[in-house]
Amino acid sequence: MTENIAFIGTTADDASITIYNYFRERDQNKERYFLADRRLPLLDDVEEIVDKKYDIIVFLSRHSSEKKVNSITVHPVGNFSRADLGGKEGEICPSSPEVQTAMLRRMISAYQGEKYAVTFEATHHGPLTERPIIFAEIGTEEENWKDPVALDVLYKGATEYKKENYPNYVAVGGGHYAPKFSSYIVENRVNVG
Repeated sequence: MTENIAFIGTTADDASITIYNYFRERDQNKERYFLADRRLPLLDDVEEIVDKKYDIIVFLSRHSSEKKVNSITVHPVGNFSRADLGGKEGEICPSSPEVQTAMLRRMISAYQGEKYAVTFEATHHGPLTERPIIFAEIGTEEENWKDPVALDVLYKGATEYKKENYPNYVAVGGGHYAPKFSSYIVENRVNVG
């Protein structure tokens, strides 16, 4: 891992603070952790909270699902249309396909169970920054984000990934979850942003 990555959580979300604490307790580099006091998609002052020396920001967040899907996910950030959950309408953040895909590959290899869908999600909310943001999420219920298995899988994905110098692609289509794209990156030498 050569990227300088910062992790940010929020005290406004029980899931986020649980994930944040789990990560921070295990990571030797405590100074790369930052806390906010608002919901992460609505965090419009990221550049003021996270030191400029960090290339990529990983937001540690709850995943919400009306269907109560148990999931461990990563996704890039931005709004292709309306900005109902932060950011700006029609604007997306830069992404980091190599890092995001490597994180998901590591999460998939670390998880041996059947309870969770370990998957990409579609780009669908803010905030908007000049640096790449990756949302790393556990959902949907409290039992999920307190589950040591889910926490460990997310942690390994976000901190033990191995970047591959594969071609970068944008995946288009599908629903909110992206199981086909998630399977595709395991079976093929590509990165998705």
